[in-house]
Amino acid sequence: MQSALETLDKFSDATELDQDIVGALIEKVLVYDPRHVEIRWKFSDEVLKLLQG
Repeated sequence: MQSALETLDKFSDATELDQDIVGALIEKVLVYDPRHVEIRWKFSDEVLKLLQG
């Protein structure tokens, strides 16, 4: 989990996505239709819960 937090911290000041951020954080993006998009992150839900407080 520490590695995921370090990776997220590295990009915390970013204001837009670039290829480095996408490659480090996103596993895949699934587009079902124009209104339904799913992002699969490279880190677990536990990391997201920790970040949300």
